[in-house]
Amino acid sequence: MGSELTARGVDTSGRSWSARALVDAPDVVRAIHRDHVRLGAQVLRTNTFRTREADVGSRWAELARLAVALAREATRAGVRVAGSLGPVGDCYRPDATPDADAARSAHEALADTLAAAGVDLFVCETFPTPAEAVIATRACARFGLPVWTSLTAGPDGELLTPAELADGARAAHDAGASVVLVNCVAAARIEPYVDALARLGVPFGMYANGASWNGPRISPDAYGELVARCMGRGASVVGACCGTGLAHLAAAHDALAKPAHTS
Repeated sequence: MGSELTARGVDTSGRSWSARALVDAPDVVRAIHRDHVRLGAQVLRTNTFRTREADVGSRWAELARLAVALAREATRAGVRVAGSLGPVGDCYRPDATPDADAARSAHEALADTLAAAGVDLFVCETFPTPAEAVIATRACARFGLPVWTSLTAGPDGELLTPAELADGARAAHDAGASVVLVNCVAAARIEPYVDALARLGVPFGMYANGASWNGPRISPDAYGELVARCMGRGASVVGACCGTGLAHLAAAHDALAKPAHTS
């Protein structure tokens, strides 16, 4: 969502990042969701990665509800809406993670709002610290809806080793996540993390960044090949993250449609 908003000329600067478009360009948010569905997406993540009060001010709950509505308007039969919760601090700065009580309060508030707005499931995503990922997972698991939890090692893979990320994913699964994932790691660096998740013996998935910091962006065809390899390792949820575009998502969908190519 954030990358596509930027590609369409929407200002995503500042702390609110993609959530700024809920105020400035809600029609563009809706259009992006519709394009994702047109290309075969089966799950739409709400544009709520940065809709807490610290991100967007006192209107945060209103904007979170709007984000759910915009995604819902774009759905058709078989497409689900996933409420997105990101870290309270910064997804690339573990040192910005608040203490457990503050994190729990923030995640429960957003989860409450998303659940009341009618999401079908939750995606707790891009957590650099397993402890906060577990807190967010528990905040969402209270509602009896599916919870998918994704950790990141950062675009260049410097924040968590594959083993550390897998340990965090195991803890999130034990806390109530039905699927564990790795995201926001460069496509060229993500496969060792996928391998580590595959060894857990629980449902897992991935959605990669298009590039490392300042590196060349992976082509859509190569991204589709990456998705196929990850599916061959057992990934059951796949998508695309920062620095990708609609063509990368289309290539990921093509990989889903060609299971013979996943070995």
